[in-house]
Amino acid sequence: AQQFCRYPGSTEQPPLFLWGDSHADALQAAVQQLAQVRQMPLTVATFSACPPLLRGAGASQEPELCRTGNQAALAQIRATPGATVLLVARWSAYLLGRNENHEQDNDFLWTPDGSTRASAMPAPNRLADFRQALLDTSCALRDAGVKVLLLGPIPEVGISVASALARKSMYGSPQEIRVSKADYQHRNQ
Repeated sequence: AQQFCRYPGSTEQPPLFLWGDSHADALQAAVQQLAQVRQMPLTVATFSACPPLLRGAGASQEPELCRTGNQAALAQIRATPGATVLLVARWSAYLLGRNENHEQDNDFLWTPDGSTRASAMPAPNRLADFRQALLDTSCALRDAGVKVLLLGPIPEVGISVASALARKSMYGSPQEIRVSKADYQHRNQ
C-alpha cells in the first residue's frame, strides 16, 4: 500500500490534497504551512519523475511505479470527497525535456506508456497525448467530487544551482542565477 504524508486539521475545513512529482515535494512545506494556517487537513502524495496523471510516465521513471502511485493517489482522493486537489509537476520537462545545460539527454520526456523511447515520439503527438491525459485526470477528479487546481511550472534556471553557487563562492563568478520572465514564458507557453 502507498504511504502518504498526512497533516491534521479541523474537521470543519475542506481537506487539501497535494499530488505531484518532486516539484510538488519541494513545495510540501509551504503548502503544509498554508494548510495549517487555514486549519485544513492535508494529504501529500508525491512520486519523483511521475506527473500527477492517470497514465504515462517520464522516461526516467519505471512506468509501473508511476501507475501504481498515481492510482493509489486517485483512490485516496476518491475517499475524500469535497477536497481541493492541487496538481504540481515539472510540466515543461515532460514535454520538452530537461532544460539544464549540463543535461544532454531527454530522459524526462513523457509518453502515454512511459516508454524509454520517448525521444522517438513526435513532439506534437506528445503534446496532444499529454493534454488529453491531463484532461482525463482532471475530469476523473471532478467526477470524484473534488475541486482541481493546477499549479503552473516552477521557474527553472537551466543550470546546476549548486555548482553555480560553488563557483560564485570560490571564484567570485559573476554568473547570474536566475531566469528571465521572457525565457520562462517561452519555455512554458
